[in-house]
Amino acid sequence: SSAGDVTFNDKVIIDGAVSIDTDNTGNTTATDGIIKFTTSIQSETNDTDSLTLTSGAGTITLVEVGGSSKPLTSFVATSNALTISNDITTTGLIDINAPITLGADVALSSGTGAGDIELGSTVIGPHNLNISSGSGAVTITGDIGAVSSNALTTLIINYGSETGNVTLTGNIGSDSLTGAGQVVIGNNGLTGTITFGGTDYNTTGSQSYIADAYSMTGANPDFNTDNDNISFEDGGITLATTSNLEVNTGSTTVGNINIEGAIAGTSDGTNTTIKLEAGTGSVSLAGMSTDIGNVTLDGSGGITLNGSITTSGGNIDIDDPTTIGGAVVLTTAGGTVDFASTIIGNSQHFDINSGSGAVSIGGTIGGNSPLASLDINKTSGSGAITLNDIGDSNTQGVTGTSNIGNATTTTLTLAGTTYKTDEVTYTTKAGENIDLTAEADTTFTTSDDDITFGTGTVDMADGSNLIINTGTGGGAIELPGGVMGTSSENI
Repeated sequence: SSAGDVTFNDKVIIDGAVSIDTDNTGNTTATDGIIKFTTSIQSETNDTDSLTLTSGAGTITLVEVGGSSKPLTSFVATSNALTISNDITTTGLIDINAPITLGADVALSSGTGAGDIELGSTVIGPHNLNISSGSGAVTITGDIGAVSSNALTTLIINYGSETGNVTLTGNIGSDSLTGAGQVVIGNNGLTGTITFGGTDYNTTGSQSYIADAYSMTGANPDFNTDNDNISFEDGGITLATTSNLEVNTGSTTVGNINIEGAIAGTSDGTNTTIKLEAGTGSVSLAGMSTDIGNVTLDGSGGITLNGSITTSGGNIDIDDPTTIGGAVVLTTAGGTVDFASTIIGNSQHFDINSGSGAVSIGGTIGGNSPLASLDINKTSGSGAITLNDIGDSNTQGVTGTSNIGNATTTTLTLAGTTYKTDEVTYTTKAGENIDLTAEADTTFTTSDDDITFGTGTVDMADGSNLIINTGTGGGAIELPGGVMGTSSENI
């Protein structure tokens, strides 16, 4: 223990538990000494050799600590500033309570056991940082790379066979600064949870996260790249009450978003919103449920829905061509459902339950690849429904049964010219509420299957001539509400 500076100019061998303290406790910080190692620190016995450094306001400078052949049992450092220019290797705890500046590429390794790695403050420096904790936990409390010109080149955490939890309490960068180039956290064997407690995760390169579970506890977490991919693999994502989630790879640039697990809010009655913006890239996601508010999905490279989405009254807004990747049900409890483009059926079952919310599908349904079935507010829900074409001249849009609307549906607007399905029922409440608006021949076709227009009257707009063809095999045609024209349309 000393109030002066301590400098080591040759290799340091640690034998037993060693503590170096230059923090002049009780006096002004001006008298705190620095601790400086100009070369490596190694263990004597590879057994119980540990090092604790405390410098108060004095800085600590490290080169290599431990090394693969002579790791320390543990390493603890407490300081107002710490520069690391080489690796730190232990068989147990690494605990650094100091703002860290990387002076070169650095690897922190606590071995294959349960040694935790705890970084209690910020990390900056234009270099690579690789962290490996075995089955121990990794915690980084401060912001990463959130100083101009000091973003990390890469940040890699437990991208091997490690299994421990990873917690980022702070940010990577900020809302206006990128904090790293590429980020890779986790691996396919990571059975723990990756927790994001910050608000901004901003990088120039790709972000890849792999874990059995994700927890987002910060207010409005925002993941951003500069034209590069963001992926959350394997596990599901749990959002805290305040964690409205945005993932953005650029509004006009290429960068794919892939979320393999389901997203869930916190069951407390407070909705969390979700926005996934991939620019000209693609979006692929599993599903969402539990106190989810508005959902916006945008990526002109295509949207793939691999699971169901349930909102608590929030709207679902999907802006680009959408592939149904599995059996999918969209449920909004009164929120609207809006597809701005086509739906690629992929031979899957697709249901929409919007309650009083309007449903609009602006593109062709099943034009290149049919759905196995299609139900929209089949049993209940008064929301207005607007559909463009189902199928096209070459493809039957739905190969199984379809049910569009019910006896309480306010209006059903059929704005296309082609409706090629299997057995189908179009239903609204009584009145002139099944509206054909294409102002051109509107053709409904099945292959020997029934077509029913239930309860509501079919109302043909000017020029919307009605053509119904169920083939020669006996498909019935039912129009119990009748048909009305505007200017002598043909039937």
